[in-house]
Amino acid sequence: ARAMDLDADALGLDLLSDSSPVRLLPGTHEGEVLAGPRVGVSQGSATPWRFWIAGEPTVSPYRAAVRRVRR
Repeated sequence: ARAMDLDADALGLDLLSDSSPVRLLPGTHEGEVLAGPRVGVSQGSATPWRFWIAGEPTVSPYRAAVRRVRR
């Protein structure tokens, strides 16, 4: 979202609708599409719903969550 300059106003938009201010369009890319675990979520983190193009510099590396002990 940061790379596309999107904020919370984009939450829930229909990305396939012609009337949406944010649209997914067919396109091409160079490189292998990779998938991995989601980050920053408390449930479903093992589901590989994070996609990126190999070598893309705007994608942050995955770091496994560290559970913190509440005192």
